[in-house]
Amino acid sequence: MLWASADKLRAQMDAAEYKHLVLGLIFLKYISDTFAAQQGKVLLRYVGAADVEDDGEVFEDKMKRLTTLLKQQQEQGAKLDAAIARNLAWLGFGAE
Repeated sequence: MLWASADKLRAQMDAAEYKHLVLGLIFLKYISDTFAAQQGKVLLRYVGAADVEDDGEVFEDKMKRLTTLLKQQQEQGAKLDAAIARNLAWLGFGAE
């Protein structure tokens, strides 16, 4: 939208003035892209994920894969919890 507006102004402005407009737009675009990248990193860190680069995997596919992996890990954790409880009970330290 900004570039379309700049194109419309190009025909109406002197080149010396137009360059200031375009340089300002380029700067705003750079700041916007940099902010979006940093915001993505902060959001990832907020939920405890490592800083990652875009791997090209579709978000929905990645979420399905990671959700399946999480469920598997939770099941393994539950099995380990049950095994620990059995071992504690066998040693005479069962839950009261």
